Amino acid sequence: MTLGLKAYRIMMGHLTRKTPDKKISDLIHTGQLKTADEVSQPPIRQDVEQTEASNEFNKRNPKADGGRMEFQDGTRKIYKVARPITEIDRKQNLNIPDDAKFKMQVPGGKFRGKGSSTEMIYDTNKSNLNKRLKEIESNKYVKPSKPREPIPDDRFFVRSGKGERVKENIVEFEYEEVLGRKNQPNTYKPTGKTVKKYKPFIGPDKITIPGQGANTLKEAEGFVKDYFKANPKQVRVRDPEKDYRQKDIRRQFEKDLQGRTIKFGAPKGYTAHHMLPLAGKADVTDSDIAIISNKMNAELAQFDKPMNKLVNEAYALDFSKEGSLKRMDEINKELANIVKKSETKLPNKYKGLIGFNKLTPVLDEFDAKGNQVFDMERIGADYKKSIGGKKIGTPLRDIKTKEIVKQVADAPTFKATIPGLETLLKAADNIKDDIAKRKFLTAGFKTLGIAVGAPLVAYDTYKAFKKGKPVLEALEAGFIGSDMIGGTKRILSLTPEERTARSVVKQDALKDLNVDMPMGFGFVEGPTPKTNISLEEAKQKMDAGIQRVKEEEAKKNLLRSQNRGFGTPVMADQFLVNGGIVGVKSGPPPEKGPNSQGLPSLIKRVKKL
Repeated sequence: MTLGLKAYRIMMGHLTRKTPDKKISDLIHTGQLKTADEVSQPPIRQDVEQTEASNEFNKRNPKADGGRMEFQDGTRKIYKVARPITEIDRKQNLNIPDDAKFKMQVPGGKFRGKGSSTEMIYDTNKSNLNKRLKEIESNKYVKPSKPREPIPDDRFFVRSGKGERVKENIVEFEYEEVLGRKNQPNTYKPTGKTVKKYKPFIGPDKITIPGQGANTLKEAEGFVKDYFKANPKQVRVRDPEKDYRQKDIRRQFEKDLQGRTIKFGAPKGYTAHHMLPLAGKADVTDSDIAIISNKMNAELAQFDKPMNKLVNEAYALDFSKEGSLKRMDEINKELANIVKKSETKLPNKYKGLIGFNKLTPVLDEFDAKGNQVFDMERIGADYKKSIGGKKIGTPLRDIKTKEIVKQVADAPTFKATIPGLETLLKAADNIKDDIAKRKFLTAGFKTLGIAVGAPLVAYDTYKAFKKGKPVLEALEAGFIGSDMIGGTKRILSLTPEERTARSVVKQDALKDLNVDMPMGFGFVEGPTPKTNISLEEAKQKMDAGIQRVKEEEAKKNLLRSQNRGFGTPVMADQFLVNGGIVGVKSGPPPEKGPNSQGLPSLIKRVKKL
């Protein structure tokens, strides 16, 4: 029995209590303290008495284990053990070999095709018996089974080759019937039967018929018709007074040479420019496309029409007729002259953005469609400025649109600038004295054909340029004193939700301005935004959006300033003040001054060199 803590303390207190100065012998003598042999013992329980008797018997008879006195463990040890053959064995089994001296009982049984669970083997010595035992045990049993019937091959259709666009939004695929195991092409055995399937693909989400597609073209057309009936296209009505012939011709060339019209996803203000003429029969590759500004594209357009005309003429030549080879040489020279003229007429920045394929006919050799085969040599166009960035490009028809869009996003961009202006503004940085710098800039602007009313105006433009502002915004800041371009860009950079919030705030401000105004003299209000957002929420969302846009602009301005190579770049914390919009004067354009008419008047004063 285990004593609790309290009981233990009581017991110890009792045993260690103080007693009168008496000796232990006196306590025993008087009967106050008893020895162990004087304490009465309880009677022994019957079960304990029987257990003790059994244990005593086993100690006296250690070999009484089941009555088998000859075996220590009390178990039989004759299975898979080599034993001498006795005379009794020979009398009981007359088939024992005469020279055998030992026997062994080994596995046999039904599972090894025997009639009994074990069998007896005989040999001249124990070693041979042990070897035979290992051989017997090494034979793994394989349960006999009836032979299975061969599984018949599956019969199904697999697609062969690429599909062919047979109609807008519909691609035709060919399938061949095969025998074999699905997902195991090595087993496929064509039966010779083929079928055609028609798969519609509608919109950017590629909405289509599940599975292999429609069995007939009519069925696929019905699917497309039903889709557009439920989701009608937004068709632009053509202006009857405009001539769309050239645009239609270009679009058809895009489909023929690119496999389709492609939305390249160029940044705002930029476009995907074909560096080689979009004409002839040569596939357009990703090494033929460059991303340039809309203004630069407009400058290059003057060379497109004559180059396209010459390329189409080259592909139409019949080289079996006399004079065709001579005309081919003349066309190549005329194309080379146009490229040379573009490099002379335009700034160096345009170099490599215009080129052509010099064509040399391989006589008496035609492609599968019967077209003349040409050797081609790329002239003028710099593939390093392309979205592909490699000498030998991949045809756009073989590249998925999403991959092309990614190439465009990663590609270099090229934009047009006012010739000489950036060089002038950067050169001013080497002049130490501010007054001398103003005089230099004033003279330089006049040289470029830009009217300057005061040296300070040119100096303000230089400061804005140095701080990373784009050229046109720098001109606006210096000449007009406003931030119309930059402000408009920042508004357009807001998300739709942020612009809606801004409209709510501005509409509320206009309502306050209309208070106490006479009838007919109030400020004009725009349409009230359709939103349930509160004015306070709108202010918070607008402020957060404006701050985000300013921070993004600050980073761009800082990087632009550093790329322009100004000695010590403006520190980042200076740009982050007011979101990087530094050196911008607020307020409306001046009523008087060098350019009171605004930026459009200023741009007209720039002379093309």
